[in-house]
Amino acid sequence: MINLILCKTIPYAVKTLTYVSKWSMAYVSLTRLHKTTIKESILTSKHLSSADKKQTLFYTVCMFCVIASTTTEIFFHQLVKTKGSMIQCVINYSMFWSRFDTVLLFIHHLVPFVIYVYSFLMTIRLLAQSRSSTQKQSFSVTFVKQMQKCKNQLICPFLMLISTLPQLIIVFAVDCDQWYNMWLRYLILAMYLIAHTPEVLTFILLIYPSTVYKCAFQQTIIGKRLSTILK
Repeated sequence: MINLILCKTIPYAVKTLTYVSKWSMAYVSLTRLHKTTIKESILTSKHLSSADKKQTLFYTVCMFCVIASTTTEIFFHQLVKTKGSMIQCVINYSMFWSRFDTVLLFIHHLVPFVIYVYSFLMTIRLLAQSRSSTQKQSFSVTFVKQMQKCKNQLICPFLMLISTLPQLIIVFAVDCDQWYNMWLRYLILAMYLIAHTPEVLTFILLIYPSTVYKCAFQQTIIGKRLSTILK
């Protein structure tokens, strides 16, 4: 019974947290673009508070949809006996649910990436336009300088997408009959670990190189405790 519970909950938790992290990065990029856009307009604190509430509600609804979209992991995962009386946790989809899961897989990986890159480029464009007019420099020169300054914010999403590609290729290229090969099991396990490596290194890749994110992190409770320990 415990093995069955773990078989159903662990894949669900891993996939859900992965998708939540990707959509959260996309949401942060959209929020940053929105904040950059409204800097040029005059808004009262009441309007800003209302906008923040709407953004929080939008984020909550999105996260609920993401969590609900992966519930198939709970229903279709099951324990089966393989050759040699080994028990494995496998997922048994029908044709419809298999296609549904494939569509969701591409949506959860590609759509947040596209949103993040688009929001990042639009934010850099707005900053470049503003600074080129104040510093009397050409837009292209200012845009390149801003890209070089904020390039670390673009590295992590690309690494997350690239690291996912081998896993996707293996899943679609390998037949069910080939899963009995021991080397293939280890290869697939390695691909899953590689796919989650950029998320584990998010602090090093995204937060630590950025002066703004680093200062914001140092103001948190965890950041203050780490600073005290390191000193």
